Amino acid sequence: MAAVSPPETDFLYVDRAEPLAEFCTAIKDVPWLAFDTEFIREKSFYPKLCLIQVGVPGSLACIDPLALEDLSHRVSPAAPTRIASAGTSQASNPTPVADRGPRTSSPH
Repeated sequence: MAAVSPPETDFLYVDRAEPLAEFCTAIKDVPWLAFDTEFIREKSFYPKLCLIQVGVPGSLACIDPLALEDLSHRVSPAAPTRIASAGTSQASNPTPVADRGPRTSSPH
C-alpha cells in the first residue's frame, strides 16, 4: 500500500491584533471551522483562557489570548450551521455557542 502524504496546511501563531484581524477576515467564507480552547486553572479561582486553536480547510491557527489585549475581532462564517463547545470539562453537556440557520438533524 502506498504512503499517503498529509495535506498542505498553513500554520499561524497569532499574538498581535493585526494578524488576528487578517485571519478573521480571511476565514469569513470558509465552508467549515473547528476550534478548541485551553484554560489555565492552576493558581486561580476562575479558569483563564490561554489558547484558542482554530482549524479551517488548509489552515491552522493558534491564537494566544494572553498576548492580545483585544479579542473583539469576530468571525461569522456563513456556511457552518452549528458550532458547539464540548471540552473535557463540558463533555457530558455540550454548550451551543452559536446556532445559525435551520437544523438538518435533531440536537443530541
